[in-house]
Amino acid sequence: LRSYAETYRPRELTALILDQKQFRKSLYRYLSGRADIKAETRVQILDKLFQSISAGLSIDSIYDVHAGEICSVFAAGKHRLARVVSVEEDNRVVLSVRELPAHIPLGQESHLYVYRPRLGGFLFPGEIHQSWDDGLLFIVTGDVQSRGEQHLMTVLELPLTVEPWGPSGAQPARRGAPGDRSESKPVVSDSANDHQNEDAQTGERPESAPGAEGSHPQIYRFHGTTEKISERALVFFADHGHDQLHRQLRKTGLWTLNLDLPGEFTLSCKGQMIPVKSSGNDRFLFRYIDLTENARRILFEVIRENQPERESLT
Repeated sequence: LRSYAETYRPRELTALILDQKQFRKSLYRYLSGRADIKAETRVQILDKLFQSISAGLSIDSIYDVHAGEICSVFAAGKHRLARVVSVEEDNRVVLSVRELPAHIPLGQESHLYVYRPRLGGFLFPGEIHQSWDDGLLFIVTGDVQSRGEQHLMTVLELPLTVEPWGPSGAQPARRGAPGDRSESKPVVSDSANDHQNEDAQTGERPESAPGAEGSHPQIYRFHGTTEKISERALVFFADHGHDQLHRQLRKTGLWTLNLDLPGEFTLSCKGQMIPVKSSGNDRFLFRYIDLTENARRILFEVIRENQPERESLT
């Protein structure tokens, strides 16, 4: 979307966005030419931005797909963005497709992909029965297959730290206590503070500063190693002090995570944490709640490059 926006001057883009019909037509034309973007992704972008009356309705057959819906079709060796013109009898679907090649192989195995926000994707097996300048006749030959929202994870060991969220980790918000979040402020840690707190990083209750006993809040910082990482959460083992961590969990609603990712990138975010049942009591799940888009993109790349599999964190 950013690259699309950069093709217009700011004033032109504003005027275009205010005209939803022209905006949709322009973005559809742009995405039709972006073969480097997965067809499923292009369909999802359009359906999320321009939700039709069909949004949120499940698909059980091709007759639940309506004229005007955006889809992708596999034709002539590639996935192509298309628009449903009509759904006819005998499972026949007329599609409008931009910039089709002159010769489309007919009768070969193909498939049609439709996306519904909040439900995921739906895949129809079939074949191309007929083609013309900017259109195709697609015939469904089998049952629809659900392609629900799939979340991925990787099994990867990386170092991390967690600490209660609040000023220097003091007086953490109690779970469910009203007003605590609004009165707390995020922690910004730097290398100097980290060196000063090395003795407090064992996961045990730290000592007060010399000569100022009781005048400074105590900091609880716990080190761990990830076991599984997904784009929504991670599971980690506490390196030490897990009994202290369990006690702190009963008092703390929000935590700050710092995770060292490959490529010298440190992911920092707030989240919620719960123990995970296992043979020991040193395993915890951390669910992110304020990841930036850039951090999420980098995290997804790490997952994709390290043998991704279907998410299963418990």
